Amino acid sequence: MQQAWGGSFYPQAFRDGDFSALLSPAIVNGKPVRAPIIIYDPTNGMPFTDASGKITNIIPPSRINKNAQNIINQFVPLPQFNPVDILDVNTIKSFPEYPVSEPVFCAPRPDLQFERPHLRAVRVADWPV
Repeated sequence: MQQAWGGSFYPQAFRDGDFSALLSPAIVNGKPVRAPIIIYDPTNGMPFTDASGKITNIIPPSRINKNAQNIINQFVPLPQFNPVDILDVNTIKSFPEYPVSEPVFCAPRPDLQFERPHLRAVRVADWPV
């Protein structure tokens, strides 16, 4: 039996640091499908701009970690099609469905930290019984 899954993978422009497509969302039935998204420079908190000061959402190539870029290019597939909105599902794959042959125990473990305004997290582990 096959199970179909949809997913969103990075288009080539995103892999190269060009997020300008996020600035102009698609228009469906006369309305934008989402708000524009601005990418901010983490070093100064300002949007990425060109020489004239216009927001471009383009990260300079010198600021992209080449190792991370190589991993993404090698292991993350490119989109199969272009959806109306660039952030929508752009890949559909079928995967075989494997039956579970033995029971699995799942144990949530809550964590509470009293630093910062009370961080909370839950860890979930599963292992064969």
